[in-house]
Amino acid sequence: MKYCIFILSIFFTLSAWSQLPRKTNSLIGTWEFKNGSGFEVWSKEGTRLIGYEYRLNKIGDSIKVAKMMLEKVNKVLLYTFITNLTTPDIDIQKEKVIFVGGKRKMKFYNRLSSIPYRIDYVFSFFSREKLKIRMYYGQDDKPVKLILKKVN
Repeated sequence: MKYCIFILSIFFTLSAWSQLPRKTNSLIGTWEFKNGSGFEVWSKEGTRLIGYEYRLNKIGDSIKVAKMMLEKVNKVLLYTFITNLTTPDIDIQKEKVIFVGGKRKMKFYNRLSSIPYRIDYVFSFFSREKLKIRMYYGQDDKPVKLILKKVN
């Protein structure tokens, strides 16, 4: 019995040291917007998740419009959203917004500027293949909902 308790305590201690919560690992992969206007690609690089958002233009070419980073710093999730002004030759950083989240929940609040106020990432209850992103532009405003489906 002592060995079982010892092994379980080591397991829980090691899992507490992990950088990102288990829920964030469900983001890894390619996500397509429900209306077909673009997609997001998430990958794990070291102790953070890096995501890129692409939009499709009228002729079907993909254009990178944003870079997203998700990392855990001092027991708090940080979500960085960088929009790009893209030209064919170079990518120019346009705006950088940092959101602060909780320990495990994927609700991120903007502490530096007012727009957007909050972003929520919510996975489907029965499947991790469907993702809803809710963007709140004001504290009492109704959210703008984006629905994504995992491609791979």
